Amino acid sequence: MPNPIARTVFFVSDSTGLTAEALGHSLLTQFENVEFKQIRIPFLDHIDKAREALARINAQAETDGIRPIVFTTLVNQAHAEIVHQADAYSVSFFESFLAPLEKELGAKSTHTVGRSQQVAFSTTFFVSEVKAMVPVELAGKSLKDMANKRVVTTIGSTADRLIKQASMSRGVSIRSFVGRSQANSMEMLAKGEADVYVADDAALLGVRSGADNPEKFALLDDSYSVEPYGLILPKDDPQFKQLVDGVLIGLMKSGQMEKIYNAWFMSPIPPKDRNLNYPLSPLNKAAYANPNDRPVN
Repeated sequence: MPNPIARTVFFVSDSTGLTAEALGHSLLTQFENVEFKQIRIPFLDHIDKAREALARINAQAETDGIRPIVFTTLVNQAHAEIVHQADAYSVSFFESFLAPLEKELGAKSTHTVGRSQQVAFSTTFFVSEVKAMVPVELAGKSLKDMANKRVVTTIGSTADRLIKQASMSRGVSIRSFVGRSQANSMEMLAKGEADVYVADDAALLGVRSGADNPEKFALLDDSYSVEPYGLILPKDDPQFKQLVDGVLIGLMKSGQMEKIYNAWFMSPIPPKDRNLNYPLSPLNKAAYANPNDRPVN
């Protein structure tokens, strides 16, 4: 079997980048013999960030020796024009689809940025990772060992997209199933109807603690995404944000935040008094040592 072709793909957006990534991924999945290294550049909301993205894409083209593929959902035309100057094959979903739809519908689109531009976010107080839970017999394995395994995710979550992207980029074929709820996904794993359950680590720990035999299930080390948790705040109230951030940062600096974490993740929890036994991760330690409200790129 010939070695798969390798290409770098950028998803660039002035919001989270999830729309560009989802649309782009639906196209990339049609090319089974191509390996894609996927890079997300979200929250591109300033001309300086557009220039940084341009330089980053061009540097990747030089490193790879072949131009990257760039999918964009950029509202600001000036920002889009800068990014599209890159030495890359660029696909703008707005240019490709909105103009024809406007013509067909006889109406102009609102063409507005997503929710992230309409609200503010507090300092990150928890960093979750999307991981896989398996029967303990598979503990220590990784995604490359999961060929043809039955993988369940919960409807409405991003885990399905993330595990499919990860498996595609690693050349691993999986069988995908969807649970109606977290409890249903856990039930499928417990009954042997699925081999792997993928979700946020905090969600996995919660449903595992409610299982009849939680010790029979283990989380794998692989991480498919990093998800910072913050509080949604009014966009135009910097004084309120300063107050909220001040309280959160104070808890972190005093060590109280880690005590709160340990009370829920390292101690027995009612009503079954089960201990999640999930030590503070390096990502959370870094967030508490250097508080910020930045998204994860």
